[in-house]
Amino acid sequence: MRPASPVENATSVILFRPVKDGSFEVVLGRPAPGEGAIGGAYTFPRRVITKEDFAEGTLRRSWGVSRDEAQKILGAELRPALALGHWVAGVRALFEGLGFFLCVTESGNPSPWEERRANLLARREELVRGEISFRSMLETEGLFCDLSPLRYFSHWLETMDTSTPAHVRYFLARLPPHQDLLEVVRSFGDCRWISPDRALAEHQRSGLPLTFSAFASLRALADFDSWQSLCAEYGVNLT
Repeated sequence: MRPASPVENATSVILFRPVKDGSFEVVLGRPAPGEGAIGGAYTFPRRVITKEDFAEGTLRRSWGVSRDEAQKILGAELRPALALGHWVAGVRALFEGLGFFLCVTESGNPSPWEERRANLLARREELVRGEISFRSMLETEGLFCDLSPLRYFSHWLETMDTSTPAHVRYFLARLPPHQDLLEVVRSFGDCRWISPDRALAEHQRSGLPLTFSAFASLRALADFDSWQSLCAEYGVNLT
């Protein structure tokens, strides 16, 4: 009998932004072939949690959520450090996949994105290629991961590729202020902003293939009549 494949932990982030009519849109993307695509279906940015995500040095460069708070939210079956690593992995999923970075300076103030964007995106390329570690990038740039915008949303058991099962925890996050340009890496392409209602309608017409968890998440999000009601339900900052 072949041994069962180990079950991994992973994080997926549903990034949303308000639109002028009071509704909201989310980012959906289709991973490139060989990058964990499930039958060519669209899903949300995600990544398997690695030891670096919950290493002591990485967690010391994180701000806004404590280890005990993370464990209380996700469950006692996870060690506090591993639980908090889900938030770190969420920040990395947005940064590495889409070019959006939830971060603050050492004083706890928002990083001036417009001034640092080009340099941070260059560091992202080095990070994706494995030339630098996430911790070293944060230390060099004098930044901390801002975990506070991520709100826990749901938990699914999925496959991250063709063979590896993973407990995937989904988080909700609002588009960071002053960051509005998708900078998609090659491994996560064909991205688009779309409202939950429109995504479901296109899926119904077989024009937008979705993973089951993406479909279920969009179905739950479609029940909110405005971005303000979504923020109120999950405690997301309105400003």
